[in-house]
Amino acid sequence: MEKIDQKKALKDGFFDFRVQRSGVWQVLRFGIVREKIAQGNVPFIVPDRIVDLPQLRIVCELAQLPLKCQAGILVPKGKMLADFAGK
Repeated sequence: MEKIDQKKALKDGFFDFRVQRSGVWQVLRFGIVREKIAQGNVPFIVPDRIVDLPQLRIVCELAQLPLKCQAGILVPKGKMLADFAGK
């Protein structure tokens, strides 16, 4: 799997990653938006296209950032949203 540089992604506000969509491998751009929660601002990965949930889970784990999609919010294993406040 490819590595995702978290610091660069947070600075640029996006990153490109190779995912499988409808049986075809594609490089998609994932944006990063910040939303306010009770503990502070949290950066969320937001895909620009519809992607299958297992692929989104992989992106979430590799980036170690929460991901917001049409199915809900995904958080890396062993973490919660408050862990990302202020990043």
